[in-house]
Amino acid sequence: MMGVLGRSYMSEWIFAAMDSDNNGSIDIGEFLDYYDIMINGTKEEKRQQNFKMMDLRAKGSIDFTLF
Repeated sequence: MMGVLGRSYMSEWIFAAMDSDNNGSIDIGEFLDYYDIMINGTKEEKRQQNFKMMDLRAKGSIDFTLF
């Protein structure tokens, strides 16, 4: 199971997307907001969430080292 026994890039990406205030923890509101967008959001909202998953440094851009 991914992320249960150790950290993976995917778990870091998902955590970064959920942690909307970038404080290093996810509260219930952030958790539910993430899933609400991924299930019920528009295409643009889903694109933004997916981009945020890759933008681990929250700089608004993705460089090769993040792949």
